[in-house]
Amino acid sequence: MRTTRPPSVIVIRIPHLRRMSMRVQSKGEVIIRASNRVSDTAIQKFVTEKESWIQKQISSMSTLVPLSRERLLEFKKLAQIFLPDRVKVLAKKHGFVYTSVTCRHQTTRWGSCSFRNRISLNTELMRLPAELRDYIILHELTHTVHKHHQKAFWNYLEKVLP
Repeated sequence: MRTTRPPSVIVIRIPHLRRMSMRVQSKGEVIIRASNRVSDTAIQKFVTEKESWIQKQISSMSTLVPLSRERLLEFKKLAQIFLPDRVKVLAKKHGFVYTSVTCRHQTTRWGSCSFRNRISLNTELMRLPAELRDYIILHELTHTVHKHHQKAFWNYLEKVLP
């Protein structure tokens, strides 16, 4: 059995933050964002409770094959042609309205949707299976209707993609 080293944990204090959040970086560091009101003990408990999730994230990141600079540029060119067209097709099919689509290489997100319905997609989507790529695009398009991840968002996405 292989043992894993404990990840380094970086705590970022944000005064008026409502919820604690956790992100695992590509090098295995764990970033915790927490309010000043949250005790160090509570943060440690949060990390301990999420230990198996953290290890799963670190493990899945180690399976990603890094791309050469040339290959990355190829994916970016391909993404800039393919992804906006795919967004257009899926938006038309499901009745979504968006402002624009941009594609860029990102290290922490698959995509995002701005308040003004500007969709931003990661060029790494081109490395995913088509079904997963479409799911991520539809997820972002659903944000044109619901700007949050509350129950209404998930219910709407479920209707679009059962």
